[in-house]
Amino acid sequence: DNYVYAIAIDGAGHKWFGTAGSVTEFDGSSWSRYTTADGLVGNYVWSIAIDDDGHKWFGTSGGVSEFGGSSWTTYTTADGLAHNVVRAIAIDGAGHKWFGTWGGGVSEFDGSSWSTYATADGLADNHVRAMAIDGAGHEWFGTWGGGVSEFDGSSWSTYSTADGLARNDVRSIGIDGAGHKWFGTAGGGVSEFDGSSWSTYTTADGLAHNDVHAIAIDGAGHKWFGTR
Repeated sequence: DNYVYAIAIDGAGHKWFGTAGSVTEFDGSSWSRYTTADGLVGNYVWSIAIDDDGHKWFGTSGGVSEFGGSSWTTYTTADGLAHNVVRAIAIDGAGHKWFGTWGGGVSEFDGSSWSTYATADGLADNHVRAMAIDGAGHEWFGTWGGGVSEFDGSSWSTYSTADGLARNDVRSIGIDGAGHKWFGTAGGGVSEFDGSSWSTYTTADGLAHNDVHAIAIDGAGHKWFGTR
């Protein structure tokens, strides 16, 4: 499908695209397409992550699918997932998978058991659009209207426009080599947080558009922003 919501690159250099109609793999010369007919739980694919074993994890409109290269495993609310619409995935240093859902908060899966965190626990909003894990192992969650939440494994901190964030609707997160967090917002541009102070960059500074849906940081430390 021409609507592409997620891209990931595996250890063999194959590109994986999450679209509005399937998961599509490109090996450099040929294409393979995977849908619900093959084992994918939902054809609307919002997010992709690849673990250390090379397994692909797809967050869809119908739950999470794990693909080991030949077989599929599906996880839904029946298994412990907070909500079946999964907009973001991250994998921490222990191999735990974190799923940001659309309305159910965040679910953590350690390979056998599930934990869910929601506003009642300290999450800023239960609609989670973006996720990243920093060098200290802290999880960062960008939410629909509550700002950004940081979870250090035991306690929560939330950052919003009251603290210096440009907008409370956060669509993307990147973390650079210095540990600075970069937050792409809906309409407010990009906010940088160095751990104590905030800076915001908008079209007035040279950004192409103030709706920032994707962030990547290259080996030279350059930041790349995908905008509306």
